[in-house]
Parts: sequence; C-alpha cells; structure tokens
Amino acid sequence: MRIIKTWTAVLLLCAAVLLSGCTREQEDVPDTSNFTARMRHTTEAFGTVSTLRLYEDFSLPENIARFERVWEETMEILLELDSIFSPNLETSEISRFNALTYGESMAVNHHMAQVIELSRQAHADLGGLFDPTVFPLTDLWGFTPRFRVNRFTPRYPYDRTEGRSQLPDPEYVTAFLQLVDLDGILLSGCEETGFTLTKAIPPVTVNGHTYQARLDFGAILKGYAADLVHELLLREGFEFGYFSCGGSSMALLRGMDAIREIDGASLFELNLRKPRPGTGHGSSFVTVLVGETSLSTSGDYDHAFFLDGIRYSHIFDPRIGRPISLPADGDGVQHGIAAATVFGDGAARVEALSTALLVMTLEEAIAFINNHLQGDQVVLVYVHSGYDFFEVITNIPSEYISILDAAYVLASQLDNAGNIEYIGSLAR
Repeated sequence: MRIIKTWTAVLLLCAAVLLSGCTREQEDVPDTSNFTARMRHTTEAFGTVSTLRLYEDFSLPENIARFERVWEETMEILLELDSIFSPNLETSEISRFNALTYGESMAVNHHMAQVIELSRQAHADLGGLFDPTVFPLTDLWGFTPRFRVNRFTPRYPYDRTEGRSQLPDPEYVTAFLQLVDLDGILLSGCEETGFTLTKAIPPVTVNGHTYQARLDFGAILKGYAADLVHELLLREGFEFGYFSCGGSSMALLRGMDAIREIDGASLFELNLRKPRPGTGHGSSFVTVLVGETSLSTSGDYDHAFFLDGIRYSHIFDPRIGRPISLPADGDGVQHGIAAATVFGDGAARVEALSTALLVMTLEEAIAFINNHLQGDQVVLVYVHSGYDFFEVITNIPSEYISILDAAYVLASQLDNAGNIEYIGSLAR
C-alpha cells in the first residue's frame, strides 16, 4: 500500500490551547513568573499558516532580540523550503524534477536529499505504505493547487471539463498507478560533492500522450519544516512554546499555565477538531493532555468533494488509485478512519504515520499501532455513513484523554501490555 496527501495543510487542530507541559524535574524548572508570550505567523510558505509562539522574560531587550532573530531564521527556513518544494513554482526544484523525462538527472539541494531519505525511511517503516511518487494520481483526481482556483482551466488531456464534476477515466487511473514507485527515484552524491536525483521510473502512454513520474512531498514536508524550527529553538535556548506548520504538524516545547499535574508532569490541553459534525456546538471532539512532543494530524474532510452523495477525499489508496473509504460494490455506504493524530518523536516521521493510518483498515491500523507504535500516542476516529455516531480508538490512557462531544464514543480499551483492544461496533 502507498499513500498520497496534498500540499495544502489539513487544519485539524484547534488553535485555543496548543502547548505541551513541563516533564522535567522540578529543580530544572526556571523562574517563569516574569514570562510572557510573543507570537508571529506567516502565510508566505506552503499555502498555509505557520505560527511561532514562545514564552520568555520579554521585559529584557536581549530576549526580544533573540525572539526576533529566531523568527527571522524561521522565515528563512520556510521560504527556502517553499522555493525548493512548492509545486506551484515553476522554478522550484521539485517542479524542475517533475519536468524531467525518464532517465534524466539534476543536481538537488541538501534539503531535497534529506527529505528523500526521510521518505525512504518512512516507506520502509510502513512496508511501502508511504510513497511520494503519487503526484500523477493527485492531479488526476483534482487535488493539486490548480484545481483550487475560482475558474478551473483544463490543462491536460485527462482533465475533466468542469474540474471535479465527474470522476477520472479508469484508463488513466490504471496507467498512473504504474508511476508510483519510490525505488525508481535515485539519489546519489554526498554533502561534500553535492547531490544528484535521477528519474528511473518508466513513463506511461495513454491515448497517444506520454506521462512522466512526478513527486509530491506534501505528506512529510510540514513535519520536516517543524523539525528544523524545533532544532533552531533548542539551539537558541528557548524552552517554552511551540511552532505550528499549517496547524497539522507541530513541535511542542514546554508549556505555561499548567492545568493539570499527573505523575509529576505538568501537562496542557490539546483539543482535536471534529472530522464530522457532532451533537455539541464546539469544534473539538476530544481533549488530550500532552507533554513535550511532536505531533501531526490528518483527515479526510477539509480537502474533499462530493458526487452523488459520495465523499471523495484527498487521501488515496493507490492500490486501486482511488480515495480512501469509498463504498464497495455500489452499496453507497462509506466507512473507515476519518482522522488520525500521532504524538511522538520527529514531526516529519509522525506526519507520514498520521496519513498512512488513514489508508489502513481499522484492524490493520490497530495491529500496526500495537506492533510498531507503542512509544507513540495515537488517536483515531472511525466513521460509518449508516450511523450518527463516531468511534474514537486510542492507546492513550484514560486519565490523559477526555471526550467532549456525545456523538464521539470511546471504542477501545488497553490491555495489561498497553495494547489497543477494539470494543466498538461500527467495524464489526
């Protein structure tokens, strides 16, 4: 299995309280009585909002200067990554690589080389479930940025006249599946001599037109950016606050204004946004108490379209070249994992994981979490279109998680080893 995810962020996290808590020994906690918050945000990179919020004694001019220096370097990181990876820029490295034909090579930046290697690691860890060579399918189904304009203009032979008003021709789906092959993207070189990327995936031809393999790192790039900013914050000595890239990938430092203490750790609330409307008026379905961590959340709803009552999401199952959770045999019933949030080490890593979990069946996801993610915390939401409630499945102990909406029902428990046991009914 492989997955795809579009460039634009899936904004699933509520912005109200987004800070982690202090998990260090009490004697290591500095005097924070004079600490206040400073915040900056930008919309100049990745087509989404990125936010930096830090706490420090900002009555001291040197700390204000340190914050401004960090923000300036953060902007440099974001804009450099955007110039390399944005599919909207014809001059970006990824656009120039996508324009290459089979067998051609080009020199690439060290960030491209690093993201390629991170993608290979995710691909291996997920048994092939993560693969960024999915851009042709993303574009075929209408989930690339060119479809998000006021007036869509067809560009390729496979484009539908009215954009996403009808489904793709199955002939193109079958052909473009052959272009999904991360092993056919060859990276060579090193930091000292420079890196070279080679396109070794054979093209496909449909109705006399030839199509080349193309890359899209939308399922890992925001996490990569969050990791780089996290490293910057630690180097500059900031201990309290967070960086959010698009609201879906975050690096959390220590927090302020603790609301609850468990086992000596001062923890903070993180509210997760509902993937489906519930019974309450709030936008969140659950509160999680978290400490210092990275996190990513992915879902099937913000970037989706409907045809004949069926939801077509930007998350795909490339085994069949179609969006996740589509009805089987024309029965009109959709069911599957609608949202996944992963807390753990490395924002790039958990971003790949959160998207991959959406492609799995619930049984597969639970088995994967139990076997491979026991050091991480996961929250899944399972939906079934024939029912008006939604199931929450998690490996987070009950004292760290609270359901906020009556339409969301806890459908899991933990055994003595901390493994998830499904006790719900929708996936039976």
